[in-house]
Amino acid sequence: MPAKIRSKKREIGEKELCPCGSGIKYKYCHKKTTKKYFEFDNGDVVAEVAIPQELVNQLEESRKEFKNIFGRSPYKSDPVFWNRAELKENTILKRTKKVMRAAKVPEELIFAYEKTGLIIASDSPATSRAEREEFRSAVKEYFQLKEDNSDPFYIFTYLDSPQYYSFLRIKKILSEISIVCNLSVNYTINSIKIENEFDRKIYILSSFRSALQSIEFIAETINDLYRDECLIISRAIVEHYLRIKSLRLESLDTKVVLYEALASRGLLGYATRPNGKTDYSKVISEQGQLIDIAYTYRSLAKQTGDPKDIFLYEYIYRALSNFVHRDASDRIITAMRKSDFRFVITDVDDDEISGTYICAKIILYYLQEFLKNDWINKKTVKDFKRKLGELSPHLDLLETNPEIAELGF
Repeated sequence: MPAKIRSKKREIGEKELCPCGSGIKYKYCHKKTTKKYFEFDNGDVVAEVAIPQELVNQLEESRKEFKNIFGRSPYKSDPVFWNRAELKENTILKRTKKVMRAAKVPEELIFAYEKTGLIIASDSPATSRAEREEFRSAVKEYFQLKEDNSDPFYIFTYLDSPQYYSFLRIKKILSEISIVCNLSVNYTINSIKIENEFDRKIYILSSFRSALQSIEFIAETINDLYRDECLIISRAIVEHYLRIKSLRLESLDTKVVLYEALASRGLLGYATRPNGKTDYSKVISEQGQLIDIAYTYRSLAKQTGDPKDIFLYEYIYRALSNFVHRDASDRIITAMRKSDFRFVITDVDDDEISGTYICAKIILYYLQEFLKNDWINKKTVKDFKRKLGELSPHLDLLETNPEIAELGF
């Protein structure tokens, strides 16, 4: 089959659905950002990000500096940010602690390192008497805190000792939840009966599989080195939550979900408007019928009739969207101005605690909704409820902290 040939392109129409998959009209979505969508006359849709002239100028200066130092022009394989600065202090600290624990360095020495910024194993002549005394004092403080049955590391956070314990338990329980979900959902998969291709059980379980991958990523990341990607991924879990709830309540037609998936994978075609432009709100079925697939997550939230879902969309979902639709070019320019590339190359959030809390709360909402389907196997329900029962009290305790309470969850 000959390859498609691209020639002319046009920007997606303002009243068409944005190709990003948000379900929102283009003029209210990416039309207002630096990332634009274009359609070629062969049907291909591409995203383009305009490069500001200031960024072009900065990159050219960077190229000249590279040539001055290396005596050659950059190869295609050379990194763009070849002269980037060191990672920010918070990132270095977390990675250093991880390495120290892997090397089985005693916890009191790791505590003293975080407290003083020093690593002293003996009376090293490279350190002053005052530094050695400061380090020993930190080690002593560690054992004093341990006598109170506290995890000494809570002092480096805005949590009290019981809240910090709950924070650590949440991280561990999320890892256990991903394991339990992976195994126990099979009891349901092996016991249900599918009536036809439009049976809602198919689409709820399909959503569960996708959400489970997100849960596994979040659990693995927060137990390794927390990153902003967790919040981006949790946004997708909110979408799954609204979708499976709408399917359970039958406010979302399974045909819409099916044809939307087939069209997004190129297995069915989109309709064409009278002016010749693609209509992303309608799909042409195999029988040639027009299927309306237009819906938004905002409309799904309203249709459930649950005030919690409106809040979840209007505040939490939109806030999480900020992590998805960041303007990268502005951050790059800022970094170049300051000759500091920490803003570009690091993605460790300053507030690991609130980020972990938000992810855990969204996962709790999603799994609680999943269990409301009366066809879920009893063994699956029992296993899931046990882990969620362990998670909930720790989330409740974190919510007594003013910093967490401000999130309004």
